[in-house]
Amino acid sequence: MSDLLVAGSAAAADGLLVRVTPEAAGWSYVGFEVYRLRRGRQFERPTGDREACAVVLSGRADFSFGGLEWPEVGGRNSVFDGPPYSVYAPPGGVLSATGAAEVSAIAFCWAPAAEGFEPALITPGRRQGFQARVR
Repeated sequence: MSDLLVAGSAAAADGLLVRVTPEAAGWSYVGFEVYRLRRGRQFERPTGDREACAVVLSGRADFSFGGLEWPEVGGRNSVFDGPPYSVYAPPGGVLSATGAAEVSAIAFCWAPAAEGFEPALITPGRRQGFQARVR
């Protein structure tokens, strides 16, 4: 069990608020980052040999991965406003999020994976949504 306590900070130039690596936390696998994105700001993260899940904590974002797009994902005002929307991305690609609200908060979580599943929008009350568009 880790005694991890991470203090938040002002957003970095790329919107990064918090980064927790497995090494820093004393964990074996899972990593975690939180970004604050203003409208039109983007972050991209290669998944490499990891699978990832981007969880919209507040606001809305446009996501893309592997030729698929999910526009205007999210909509909560805060983490206390019901279940979140998320986007799952398998290993071997680049997950992109662009702020679609005045200010949005996105959690980016990952774990090692040799294989993954199809990229997917995960909506409240459903395991997978079917709103992806091929670019």
